[in-house]
Amino acid sequence: MSLLKIIDSGIRRLLDSNGYLLMRKTNPNYYLGRRIKLMRNYGIDLLLDVGANTGQYASRIRKMGYVGQIVSFEPLREAYETLENRCINDASWTCRDFALGDMEGETDIHVSGNSVSSSILHMLPEHEKYAPASRIIDCETIHIKRLDALPDWVQWKYKRGIWLKVDVQGYEGQVLAGAENCLSDVAAIQLELSLRPLYSQQLTIVPMMEYLADLGFEPVAFEPGFSDRESGEYLQVDGIFRNRKVC
Repeated sequence: MSLLKIIDSGIRRLLDSNGYLLMRKTNPNYYLGRRIKLMRNYGIDLLLDVGANTGQYASRIRKMGYVGQIVSFEPLREAYETLENRCINDASWTCRDFALGDMEGETDIHVSGNSVSSSILHMLPEHEKYAPASRIIDCETIHIKRLDALPDWVQWKYKRGIWLKVDVQGYEGQVLAGAENCLSDVAAIQLELSLRPLYSQQLTIVPMMEYLADLGFEPVAFEPGFSDRESGEYLQVDGIFRNRKVC
């Protein structure tokens, strides 16, 4: 046994005895490892990062080894400024300062204290109960567009594999509705699934999965999300769905 394996084994035993688990990020049992493996298997070379906030998701994917094109969408002014600075030195990463939905025009977005929980929909009391930092503190008027109406789609649809990530705090159904005319070209969709209502008028996990099935997408993986720390119950998870006709 090599010295490296001996050290690795010793560290694992020490961590295990103290209630911790050591795992490589590339391990498919680690959700990021599984995600990047799926992206490679599907030949993903374009990531549409909808609800980018300050670019946390895209940055993590880059660190995991994804080298393809990224287009991030973020309508909040302050978050967009940080996002823009974050991707300025990455030639394959661009950003757009508007939201995606099922309409074209302007709308209001409720700005949360933690920024990431901001939503066009009204937050329900249960969300704030389990995440007090998500309390709504402001409101902004933003631009909103349909994905399938963007001129860019003329070029994007010829990409080898498109991964559509949607993290828009309950507004996922509207984003998909505004993309129905181009989803046939999308290889995979990753989006937040709520196990119970956290925003008004949102689709929860069962009707959302039924909607995706009607669009031709089937589930291939789930990732941990927002949970009630006291009970251990999940409130949200991320689901990854593949296009049956594409991959």
